[in-house]
Amino acid sequence: DADKPSETSWPGGLKESMSPLQRALVLLAVRPDCTVQGLQEIIAAKLGREYLEPPSFNLEKSFDDSNSVTPLIFVLSSGADPMAEIVR
Repeated sequence: DADKPSETSWPGGLKESMSPLQRALVLLAVRPDCTVQGLQEIIAAKLGREYLEPPSFNLEKSFDDSNSVTPLIFVLSSGADPMAEIVR
């Protein structure tokens, strides 16, 4: 019933005896709404937290790398607004 079940203690110390993958599978079975959180724990444990953070975007460097035959293509997600970067 917790909002973040991966951060609360589990009965019988079960959580501490499991691998991140096993914890994610339990979350998938019991709380499918928390599956993403479980997968993020696996990524953080195996690869590191830096793989969970999106890389910063440097428009000036990207522009310098482009030319007339290598254009810049922007793939935007819902709600993204690159105008502030373009105007700058």
